[in-house]
Amino acid sequence: MKSNTRHSFILKLLLWGIFCFPQFQFAQDKVPTRIKKATVLTPEEAGNRLQVFRDQRLSKDFTFQFELEHIPRRGDSSVYNGYLWGTWNEQGPLMRARFSINPDTISGPALEIILQNGKRPRAWFRQIESTESQDPATLPAFIELPPTHWYRPILPQVDYTPFDLLMPFTYWDDTSYVGPEKVKGRPAQVYKALPPANFPGANLKFSSINYALDDSYNALLRVQLLDKEQKSSQTFQILSFKKVEDEQWIVKTIDLINEDTRDKARFKVKGAKLHGTLPGVVFDPSSKVIPQPGDLNRL
Repeated sequence: MKSNTRHSFILKLLLWGIFCFPQFQFAQDKVPTRIKKATVLTPEEAGNRLQVFRDQRLSKDFTFQFELEHIPRRGDSSVYNGYLWGTWNEQGPLMRARFSINPDTISGPALEIILQNGKRPRAWFRQIESTESQDPATLPAFIELPPTHWYRPILPQVDYTPFDLLMPFTYWDDTSYVGPEKVKGRPAQVYKALPPANFPGANLKFSSINYALDDSYNALLRVQLLDKEQKSSQTFQILSFKKVEDEQWIVKTIDLINEDTRDKARFKVKGAKLHGTLPGVVFDPSSKVIPQPGDLNRL
């Protein structure tokens, strides 16, 4: 896959599945310090492990403030800021993300995207001139993105796309167990997902997708988009976790690597807040309201 083709991926949770993240979150008392070797799972164990991964979630809705840095192999890096809101409904993870259009700013023009993951993923987006509270009647409405637009980058030069945030492959029926592997020094279990028939972008953007789950916590550690020769064209890997409220762990730093250019997009959570339940209008594409993040705990 050529680099200009991959740039046709649009933000996965950004927006997307980003930056996103319900699949990356897990609640545990502590991260294990002793690294043990993963063993081969039986078919029943592999199926149960996959279902647990798909069902897991934080105990509350959440708001994250994040920093998205474009790190080219050559040249200067650029930093974008944004917010991510998340909840869950009967279909699966539901997210809303806001990205500052201009680097190094957190106000002014921004892009917003709402993502519904699950068996029937959907995405909506809009561009606003200001992130400050204003009359909703003057704001643009959200527009639903057709699946063919899920692969278009939402920010200049940054490879994050809605597909990356949605991660619809974690719900694909044709998913098989590959086996144990060490990923970033941790024991993991690897699965291969094949796209459904006529899935937009399949065979053009990727042939299959491999993803690795931490053997102890079922947290997502790595995603690889594979071409027809089973060569990785894009790698999505978790670098660090952070404990937040209620002794729950979230992903703190993630790298998205363009294997052709070796450019990186680094997503880092800078602040977080867990909520009992966020207002439904936050995730309603028919609502024009701009949610405000409130006070977040610095990480």
